[in-house]
Amino acid sequence: MMYSVHWVVPIKNIDEKHGEFNTLEEAQASVHAFWQSKNFKPLYIRETLLDTNGASIKWDYGSHVAFYEFIFHSTTN
Repeated sequence: MMYSVHWVVPIKNIDEKHGEFNTLEEAQASVHAFWQSKNFKPLYIRETLLDTNGASIKWDYGSHVAFYEFIFHSTTN
């Protein structure tokens, strides 16, 4: 399994892929590291499900127009 991180701005049709990670924790840590490098601290993080099995999620971090999406990808060997 793998997670890709996307920064999305739906009203502008922006979807920027920021990387792929082995675990959800690594994917989320990458966003926290980016925020830290920019001295940014969100007032909150609201997590919502993007699919019915709960594998892919979205973070609303307070901008109201931009979000982070952590998309689950099943991999086979």
